[in-house]
Amino acid sequence: MIEGILFDLDGTLLDTAPQLIDALNQLLTYYGRPQESPDVLRPLVGEGTRRILQHAFGIDSTHPDFHYLRQTYWTIYQMQILQTPSQPFPGIVPLLYTLVENHIPWGIVTNKPDWLARPLIEALALPQCQCLIGSETLPERKPHPLPLLYGCQSLQTAFQHTLYIGDTLIDMRAAEAAGLHGAIALFGYAPPLTISAHWPHAYKIHNPLDLLNIIFKIPNETRDLMHHVRKMG
Repeated sequence: MIEGILFDLDGTLLDTAPQLIDALNQLLTYYGRPQESPDVLRPLVGEGTRRILQHAFGIDSTHPDFHYLRQTYWTIYQMQILQTPSQPFPGIVPLLYTLVENHIPWGIVTNKPDWLARPLIEALALPQCQCLIGSETLPERKPHPLPLLYGCQSLQTAFQHTLYIGDTLIDMRAAEAAGLHGAIALFGYAPPLTISAHWPHAYKIHNPLDLLNIIFKIPNETRDLMHHVRKMG
């Protein structure tokens, strides 16, 4: 029985790719490099800033310029989200309201820095988020199990009755390490099912509202009607 839900942020709860990609292309232009195609960058977004900068500049966190590049990138990105806040994926908002109405707590566990993640959530006024655990909240970050276990503690749910939904292998490894049910968000930035099917997971989610089938065993036709009624309201 699922008693609580924890979400990854980028590529799972919110579609943050447009702002992250635009910020990177501004950074590339500043350094006289050609801009990257959104189709190339989008699958990298869920893997975090290190992966994005590694792809764009060919350096990793051991390079002497990495930390300056990362801070510059984050500064540009911060301006992006202040001007154009990221939006939830279709189906996320009615899903969250359904969880709240049924007294199922939910929260967020992300490797995004807290100071970048919090404004995204506050700008949207999503219903009753119980916790937001970022990369600076704890000494460890995903795939270490500590952030997810701390999330369960925040929700006051047992880890074996909590589900974590994310779009990367890091997310699924974290869920496995913490003993949570893992669900791959195929509607986000996850790679094709031919790749992600080999990740450790319990469920595959093609639409956020598919979670209702898992939690409440609601048939698809009833789920679709609930979504339609929510949109009309």
